[in-house]
Amino acid sequence: MFKGLLYLALLTAAVAASWIGFSVFHNYSTSTISSDTGIIITPIPSGFDRETIEKIKAKKVIRADLTENLVEISEINEATEAAQEATGAEQQPGTGSAQQQL
Repeated sequence: MFKGLLYLALLTAAVAASWIGFSVFHNYSTSTISSDTGIIITPIPSGFDRETIEKIKAKKVIRADLTENLVEISEINEATEAAQEATGAEQQPGTGSAQQQL
């Protein structure tokens, strides 16, 4: 039993050492910026366009009332079409159903 625990401890230490070693190698090899890339990179300007910020602040806040009841157009047009068919009247231009307008 002691031999098994010693074997497990050695394998765990080897895996941990390998993991740390590969992580250090990866960070060392990939975290550098090449000289060509360093030439191309331009710094971000530290100033703000105050005129644009003031325009954004000056915008009006529009509040929506989501509790108001709305009537669907298709319900109104269906009733209108049924009434026109019953009376034999022609549709007036621009008063077709929502499906016909799409």
